[in-house]
Amino acid sequence: MSANVVDTSFGREHLASRLTRTVRVEIPRDRQPSRLSIMQVQIINTPITKDARATASVLSDHYEWTTIVDLTPQEWIRRANPTTNPEDVEKAMGLVADELLSRALNVLGS
Repeated sequence: MSANVVDTSFGREHLASRLTRTVRVEIPRDRQPSRLSIMQVQIINTPITKDARATASVLSDHYEWTTIVDLTPQEWIRRANPTTNPEDVEKAMGLVADELLSRALNVLGS
């Protein structure tokens, strides 16, 4: 399965940080040509754990987002907050996004 990162954006607002990574993927299908689609990894990092999100979604043929992987805050939030330095937080969130993307590609490839 091929995956190409098309866009990555990072932003901060008060205490929350948001990282969005958009990826072009070719989804394999049994005995048919692969289907080109868009996957989006989105991480919302906030101290309020009920509002924290880490999801990977793929765009369906009907232009609806289907969640492939949804991590609980306990799985990633400590790794995404190494310091209060914005550059360190962005880098740490990028590593979580890479892991999330890898897990989503494994789900789609199996």
